[in-house]
Amino acid sequence: AAAFLLVAVRGRPGWEEVLLNIAGMLLPVVAFVPTPVRCAGGDRCIPPEAISTVDLSVSTLLVAGILGLVIAAVTWLAHVPLNRSASLSIAVAVVVWVVVAAWFGPSPDWFGRESFYGYAHYVAAVVVFVFMVAVAFINARRSDQHAAIAGTTVPYRVIYNAIAVAMALVIIGALLYAVANGWPTDTTLVFWVEAALLALFALFWMVQTVQFWNLGLPDEACEAPAAL
Repeated sequence: AAAFLLVAVRGRPGWEEVLLNIAGMLLPVVAFVPTPVRCAGGDRCIPPEAISTVDLSVSTLLVAGILGLVIAAVTWLAHVPLNRSASLSIAVAVVVWVVVAAWFGPSPDWFGRESFYGYAHYVAAVVVFVFMVAVAFINARRSDQHAAIAGTTVPYRVIYNAIAVAMALVIIGALLYAVANGWPTDTTLVFWVEAALLALFALFWMVQTVQFWNLGLPDEACEAPAAL
């Protein structure tokens, strides 16, 4: 659900739109690839009974990704002049698809498949949440301008920065823990870290909804597409 919403919502043209789209692309990887657990011999691995489901889910995601990129490209080419933000989004999306596909590979004996099982969840999650932090910081930077237009004294800049900093501290803390103790196999810990980050981003989105409820969409989100 979160992945669909991140792709569907229209961010401001530029990096905000790109970051939301790429985060939406990678969130299903977080959902489909479970966190590794401690297996026989002390090695880290995903539960063996989950491997067939992961293979099917990720393969389906990659096929659906091709269809999505084709539809996006056709829609993009149908608009003249071309939109810079859409062009950047599609280019980055293609790169992300290629990287994930090359890492996952075409068959179970692909050289990167084992590392995909072990680290894809963490890599995708870190990228997604770092992008969410960036979106919050982008909105903090622009909030004063919109506050002046609305004539409000609510310190949206402070609120957005506080949420972004809180998310960043959770991510940094989790990464430091992973470096100090090895990538965690405590799935409960990972769950609560990710739940906290999603809750903080949801809080950011609710605050932004309040900010623009009466003001309407920011002007830059309503501008005509810029020519390349």
